[in-house]
Amino acid sequence: KLLRVLETMEDGVAIIGPDYRVRFENPNMRKEFGEGVGSFCYEYLHHLDEPCNETCKLKAVIDGATERWEYSFSDGRTYEVVASPIIDSEGVVCVLAVCRNIAHYKWVEQELVKINQFKSELLSNISHELKSPLTSIKGIVTSLLQKDIELDNETREMLLNGVNEETDRLGSLVTNLLNMS
Repeated sequence: KLLRVLETMEDGVAIIGPDYRVRFENPNMRKEFGEGVGSFCYEYLHHLDEPCNETCKLKAVIDGATERWEYSFSDGRTYEVVASPIIDSEGVVCVLAVCRNIAHYKWVEQELVKINQFKSELLSNISHELKSPLTSIKGIVTSLLQKDIELDNETREMLLNGVNEETDRLGSLVTNLLNMS
């Protein structure tokens, strides 16, 4: 009954014995990795000649732990693996491993990081572009408001034209931002 449930799961599922041999795989596991029943898991999954000691969780799971990790293959596939102990029909503790292909999620995650970096750069540039005319306007208005300096009409008109030009520039920037959205 349990094997029927495992057969229909969308994730890849394998049962691995304490001897590292694959005892069961569902159709999705076969689709992702090929035929593996009877093979050693390290040969089947990693094309190695001996157990992968650095990353292997078999002993910990056989001892009762449930382990969760991500594993990336050199071809770009990334899997989230959850391995739990299971007792087979002969009373042997084995590993039930569920492998979910998360390569697409990893790709989306990387794209979101890129988008966030782009957003930060865009906001930094927009901030700079908005501050430049505001700084000019502030300087001109400060000059116009100084009581201790007499400005002739020509200078005053030149300063007011500067405010007018910088205000037009700000308006253009805001219009461009609205058009982008």
